[in-house]
Amino acid sequence: MPEPTIGTTIGPFAIIEAMPAGHGGMARVYIAAVGEHATITGVGNTESLPDRVALKIARVVTPEGMSSEQAVYFEALNNEVETLKRLRHPNIVRLFPIPRGLPRNPYAARATEFDGNPWFCAMEYLSGGSLESRLKALGTLPLAEAMEIAYQVGLALDHVHLKGMAHLDVKPDNILFRYSLATGRAAMRNLQPVLIDFGIAAKMSKIGAQAGSIPFMAPERIRMMRGEVAPEQFGDQSKVDVYGLGVLLYRMLTGHLPYEGLPRDQLTSAILDTQPKTPRELNTGIPPKVDEIVMAALAKDPNQRPRVDEVITRLDEAMIARPPAPPRGKPLPRKLHRPTLTFVLAAALFLCSIVSAVEFGMIYRGAAAPTSTPTAVITHTTTPEPATETPTATATLPPTPTSLPATPTRTAVP
Repeated sequence: MPEPTIGTTIGPFAIIEAMPAGHGGMARVYIAAVGEHATITGVGNTESLPDRVALKIARVVTPEGMSSEQAVYFEALNNEVETLKRLRHPNIVRLFPIPRGLPRNPYAARATEFDGNPWFCAMEYLSGGSLESRLKALGTLPLAEAMEIAYQVGLALDHVHLKGMAHLDVKPDNILFRYSLATGRAAMRNLQPVLIDFGIAAKMSKIGAQAGSIPFMAPERIRMMRGEVAPEQFGDQSKVDVYGLGVLLYRMLTGHLPYEGLPRDQLTSAILDTQPKTPRELNTGIPPKVDEIVMAALAKDPNQRPRVDEVITRLDEAMIARPPAPPRGKPLPRKLHRPTLTFVLAAALFLCSIVSAVEFGMIYRGAAAPTSTPTAVITHTTTPEPATETPTATATLPPTPTSLPATPTRTAVP
């Protein structure tokens, strides 16, 4: 099939350019503009497509005699369409119906504008580039970014598994970003990795096409491709995706694959028979918990690997930042002294109340016990003295704000 040129139209779409990472083995992907009147009509509603979409066009084999290979390419695209129709998740690429002005628009159609009439479909255009390109540019990713990408891809895989499917080809080329990313902390704000390429996805009870990238391929699929085991021995393909997620996280954290630099035969043997170095051996900044998550996902026996939902939970727990415990023998930070200050103030108030109570008791005893106070005695003489000149006996009392009498009561002695 000749390469579409800029301006080539396919139905309501006009080719703008080829996507940089859109030339896979089974299809080609192009960025296309959507016509002004391209709408999705349904039962009682009309929806406009976005301004740009990604058109995926199955490869056309030449010469025409290679019909079996051609059927594989067409089947892969139709398989992807049928899978994506069942999936709706923010970390999974969205599939759009192709506007045809029909009550029910198809999700796949033939491009009659090209020789061979290849099948094509329209998907969400993801402008942020691929994870593979980011890894080539940066080598390794910061710990927080790598774990967040693995976490979100794990959420997408969990959704796939809940639908009874398995992706079977998790790798950096098949993860695109919805938005362009900066470097440093700014990258985390727009970090939305999206899982794409469901061409070899299959139900978990089936093996699916014998294809994929060997460095990310689980040992059980390699044994099946070698003919060492029968396909029916593997009844749950979800653990294949867990292995791929483990390799993905290994690559992001270390800048290396678990096995690399080997020819194909030696590479498959290494995946089957040898243990890779742990991520911490290549990057000492990786926390032990994260190291354990990666190595658990890379277990050679699929029964020893955790489920993807367990991987998500462990990643989430490892990402929670907990402040370290303060060292022994050193004072706590100033903000932690507030309880001590509160205790001191409370104790001071308590002591003041005790002192006040003691003072009040002393005053009360001095005022309420006149029998112990010396009594003023008046002695009668021959000539009675005027009452106004009667000597006054005054007892000295401490000053007090109470309403107690200021002087003791006179007592007349007969």
